[in-house]
Amino acid sequence: MNENEQNLNRLERRLKKWDLIVKTFGTLIIAVIGGSITLIGYKMESSRTASAEHDKAIMAIRDSWVKQKELDLNVGIKMFETLITEFLQKSTARRSSEAKTQQLLLLRLISLNFQDTPINLRPLYEQLDRQLINKEEKVKLREIAMEVAQRQAFRMTFQNGWQSGKKTVKKDDSIDLA
Repeated sequence: MNENEQNLNRLERRLKKWDLIVKTFGTLIIAVIGGSITLIGYKMESSRTASAEHDKAIMAIRDSWVKQKELDLNVGIKMFETLITEFLQKSTARRSSEAKTQQLLLLRLISLNFQDTPINLRPLYEQLDRQLINKEEKVKLREIAMEVAQRQAFRMTFQNGWQSGKKTVKKDDSIDLA
């Protein structure tokens, strides 16, 4: 064999080695890329599944909260109807001391249980004040009115979980409790 043929054979063997190396690394790189894509896809699917489960749990909590609020509202409506009906029946009933005491109790219950509701109970206080003759009963009515007013004043100064300090409120002023 001549020298050219030997050089050509060596070159062919080198080319075959390099071709084998390139094919091996190419296959390896393709496998790594494919594996990476599969891993990324798996992680994305796991994340999507976890997010869907999280959203499902949040929806269940929200639905439960909405149902609880509806229940609270219905109970509040029935309670308000019952208390107002009782208060008004006592107002038109006998003028006994016991009936007045019950009216005081009912007015206190209405005021304290519905202090978050935007209703003006002042007419009920004024009506009961006109009906009361006994000084002790009038004092008790004023004590109830003061208790309710103090609670409302406290709520007006307590915002976002912090005591915001005193607020000066004049007659006919409007304060947002939200």
